[in-house]
Amino acid sequence: IIRFVSAAIAFTLIALFVERTLRIDGRSDRLHVAAAAAMFAVNQIAFVYALKLTTAVTVSLVFGLFPITVGVLAAAIGREAMTTQRLLAGIVSFVGVSLVVIGIPGGLSELSGEIWGILIALCIPLSWAFFSLLIGPPMQRNSPMRINAVVLPATAFAVLVIAATGDARRRVP
Repeated sequence: IIRFVSAAIAFTLIALFVERTLRIDGRSDRLHVAAAAAMFAVNQIAFVYALKLTTAVTVSLVFGLFPITVGVLAAAIGREAMTTQRLLAGIVSFVGVSLVVIGIPGGLSELSGEIWGILIALCIPLSWAFFSLLIGPPMQRNSPMRINAVVLPATAFAVLVIAATGDARRRVP
């Protein structure tokens, strides 16, 4: 947490120096950036909790579903058409993940972990797909540095709140 918050502060200060402002123009862009920041926070928090509740192997395999997740979401919101080529790429991605699982000594039984860890791990590619789709339009009109200087502190704040809440719950007898 300390590294994430420190990096967010340092990056924001550098961006403020370079850009002279962190203002995101346009209501639509501000909403997109705010929603993207929320999705990035969900992604980071889900990653930590998924690793806590299941294995790193399981989490990395679930993240292999990202290409098909973003393709389906982009098609669902009308951003891009679901072409045969994209559908095949998603299937190849899914098959690739499956082949890796089969190749693990012990196969599926090696993918141990609580079901909650696996379900939380599914939030990782889903939140990253939403983030990727939400951040696209503002990136066309604002610099990546400016957008990241807004997203990173917002994410750091959310991570701090979750960490503080979790620490407070652990201290209660």
